Amino acid sequence: MPVYDYRENEIRALIGNHSVSAQGNIGVHFSQREQIYRFPNKLAESDYVILWLNNSTKNSIEFYVQMHPDDYLKRIENLLVDKHFKIVYWDAPWLVFKREVKTKDDIRDTQVFARMKALGKLEPNY
Repeated sequence: MPVYDYRENEIRALIGNHSVSAQGNIGVHFSQREQIYRFPNKLAESDYVILWLNNSTKNSIEFYVQMHPDDYLKRIENLLVDKHFKIVYWDAPWLVFKREVKTKDDIRDTQVFARMKALGKLEPNY
């Protein structure tokens, strides 16, 4: 991974201080936040997923992403078809997904739901 990549600043501006699940070798670049997890951990609790899809050989991918390459690729494929995530940034090799909230059931999985429930501000049918 390059020492400095201007796109990191673009991604930081995009994600703000939201929760992140980041690929193992880039997590440190986005660690200035309260909630950061190593991809693919805590996807249901992450507002964004940040990946760096470099063109390393298959052998070095395992070192950088800290998981088996086939598992890593399968997890990315799952994100691509998951209705709860959409791509919000793609500038090779950077790929960023944002978690989308669309239904009442989806809202129940978010931090917003937990806060509103704690404050007693939910309608009875939730």
